[in-house]
Amino acid sequence: MDASTRTCFIFVRYKNIITSISLMVMVFKTSVQTTAEVRNLAPLLDHTVGGRWNFDLDDCDKVLRIECPLSDRDTVIALLEQQGYACAELRD
Repeated sequence: MDASTRTCFIFVRYKNIITSISLMVMVFKTSVQTTAEVRNLAPLLDHTVGGRWNFDLDDCDKVLRIECPLSDRDTVIALLEQQGYACAELRD
């Protein structure tokens, strides 16, 4: 894991058993501009990411933040680029 990938843990209780799940948090600078563009990307991100994601369109970097159990930044970058958007991971 490099410095640009953040890890967080969530605790899940199921049938009185508590376990932790490690989630990778990735942050990307994008060229996505509008909520309509986000809606168009939503099905692709839902299918590809396997975790929670959101865009901050008010940020100057149009940030995409992803929390998922597995980290595959190259897949996320390729997905957005295939749809015509710029995408680069933001480093610490």
